Amino acid sequence: MTQLTATKVTLAVTGLALFGYGVRTDQVIWRWTGIVCLGLAFLLRFVGPRGQRQH
Repeated sequence: MTQLTATKVTLAVTGLALFGYGVRTDQVIWRWTGIVCLGLAFLLRFVGPRGQRQH
């Protein structure tokens, strides 16, 4: 697992945890923080070397 992949997974898991905590405790700031973390994890999909395309 590369460092970039580990960062993506960490951001995604952290985002889900923060979002879930925000929903459970009804705190908007934690929900938005979780959404931002998930968004960053999604955007990191487009960073890094591109793999070979399969035809």
